[in-house]
Amino acid sequence: MLFPLIALALSLNVHAGRITAAEKRAFCDARLVPNGVQKLLYEKENHLTLYNRGGIANGGVCWWHSRFTRNAAYLAVFRPDQRRPSEKRIKNIIKTIRAGRQVEIPGYRDLQDFSWEHAKAIQNTLENWQLTDGLIGQQWVEGLRGGSETSVEGMKQQMDALYERVSAGEVVYQVLQLPGVVAHAWLVVGMQKTDRGYHLIVIDSNYGAGVNSWYYDEGMTSMSYSRYGNFVPQTHKVREEVALKRRLQNYCRRR
Repeated sequence: MLFPLIALALSLNVHAGRITAAEKRAFCDARLVPNGVQKLLYEKENHLTLYNRGGIANGGVCWWHSRFTRNAAYLAVFRPDQRRPSEKRIKNIIKTIRAGRQVEIPGYRDLQDFSWEHAKAIQNTLENWQLTDGLIGQQWVEGLRGGSETSVEGMKQQMDALYERVSAGEVVYQVLQLPGVVAHAWLVVGMQKTDRGYHLIVIDSNYGAGVNSWYYDEGMTSMSYSRYGNFVPQTHKVREEVALKRRLQNYCRRR
C-alpha cells in the first residue's frame, strides 16, 4: 500500500499547487477568441452580486462597480477545486482585482460565487476606491463633461463610434451624464443594428447581476433613465481596457 499512498500524496500536492497547463489554456482560450470577454460578461456568474449602493452621501459606487467587474472578467482566474484562502488573502485578491492585475482565486467558481461570500469586503473596496479617485484623482470631473442632451447628429456619431468599439470586442465603460452633476455608469458588452438604430446590451449595477437591453433610434438627442431623467452616454477609461488586454496577452503568452 505504500506506493499508492505516495502516489496519491504527490497527486494531491500537484493539484493544490500552481495552475495546470489545461486550466490556463481554458482560461486564455475563453478570453482570446473574438469577443471572448464580452461573451463571458453575458453570463451573470461573471457579475458581482452587489447592487449599486453606499458610497459618498449614499450616492452609490456604480463607476467602480463597473470597472471592478471588467477587471475581473479579463484577469481573474477562478480555481474552484482549490482550498479557499485566508481572510487576509481574500483582501489581497480584492485589491489585486481593483488594481487590474492578474490574480488566481482558489476555492470559488466565478465572480458571482466569490462576491456573494465577500460582499462586504468588496463594497468597502469600492467605496475606498471612490474616495481615492474623488479626492486624489479628481475623477468626479468626468461627471461634469458634456450635457444630458446633445444634437441629433452628435448622438448618432457617438452611437456609431460605440458600435465600432463594441464590434471590435471591447467591453466599453461609459459614464451616463444625467441632468445636473449626477452621473451613472455601465458597461456595454453587446450591440446590434436595428432598422431604426441600435440595440445595446449592458451591465448596469442598479439592476444587480444580469444584462439589460437599451435602444437607440436615429433622431434621438438623449436616452432616458427611469427616475433620473435624460442622459447622454460618454465613453471613458479606454486606456484602462487597453492595459487589461495587454496584461491578459502577457499572461497567456507565458508557458
